Amino acid sequence: MCSLVGYLGSAYASRQTLQQLGEAVPVTLQVTNKNASHTTNLEIGEKQFQGLFDLGIREVHCTEVGWGVAPQETFDPDKGQLGTQMLGVSSGATLEQEGMYPSFLSGWEESCLEGQEALCLLEETWAEEHGLSQGGTLTLSCYTLSYKPDGVFPQYVPVGEQVLEVAGTFQGSDPRGDIVVPVRWIWEAQRKAGAAPMCDSFQATVADPLSLNEFKGSLLDLGLGEVNVTSPEKFYGNAVIFYDQQYIESAEQLLQNIATLETYLPAFALLVAVLLIVGTFYLVRSERRTMAIAVSLGRPRWKCGATYFVSSTLVSLLGGAAAALSMGAVTGLPWDQMARACGLFLGCVIVGVTVGIALVLRFSVLSMLSQKE
Repeated sequence: MCSLVGYLGSAYASRQTLQQLGEAVPVTLQVTNKNASHTTNLEIGEKQFQGLFDLGIREVHCTEVGWGVAPQETFDPDKGQLGTQMLGVSSGATLEQEGMYPSFLSGWEESCLEGQEALCLLEETWAEEHGLSQGGTLTLSCYTLSYKPDGVFPQYVPVGEQVLEVAGTFQGSDPRGDIVVPVRWIWEAQRKAGAAPMCDSFQATVADPLSLNEFKGSLLDLGLGEVNVTSPEKFYGNAVIFYDQQYIESAEQLLQNIATLETYLPAFALLVAVLLIVGTFYLVRSERRTMAIAVSLGRPRWKCGATYFVSSTLVSLLGGAAAALSMGAVTGLPWDQMARACGLFLGCVIVGVTVGIALVLRFSVLSMLSQKE
């Protein structure tokens, strides 16, 4: 019984490791343009990023670029007059990934970047220059980035005048903007202005890497394909790079181990049955003379064997139950797997004891009775 529990425990441990492999070796994805030359300043539409959310992802890092123009400023892209660059982020972790480290004012915390509130963080020097280091409000006419049909030349989509409350400041050696806002706020502002929500970069971790093939197979319906390095350089975010090689290699090894253990389980159970046959035979063979006397007195052989079958089976099952409880406590095997081990052991006991006693009963009554004690 201990051997069966240990064998099934090995298979179960491999399955558990496979289930948890996505935590130890995560599968990440990065949206890029078709030839993988850019991962930022892309046009990634709502169909694409919302579709990825629906497929099942976690630890999402997405951004959207924009520009804010103060009332006294002029917005003229042809002259390079774009105002102040803004960056929408999906979380505080995304901000830090961009090399920008926030410091929040009293009453605000990092989670505010995950919502849709009209708030902002300002680059420290920029905030000091505009007298907003200790908080306040900022009124800006906002624009977001899109591309003309050629996929190369940018165009700027107005999303209206916005009032942002200053929630803190940030530091960064090379920030992608002097103003940081929640990306979900940008999406909501785009919707209200009648513009399509977009983001300019998107990366995430696949929530269920065991379904990675199905995940990849659903991407074409979202307008996301594989990278083609010979494709012309454009800025549409319509391809996905997966960083999954290490996960696939590890998962294949675990799947191979599980398949091997399942393949050889019948042979292992047969070995247990053979050991029970041998054990039963040598334990009961010393009773052959007693059986021979009973048979000579008219008792059927099968009744003689039945008595020893019941006693041997009970002893084996009681020993197996004790072993199962102790091994179950040690290995932590769940009840369904314990039940499977007990079922296999019961089958092995029935076969082993039956065959063992059948071999013992193949004696000659005269030979047994003629033997000297």
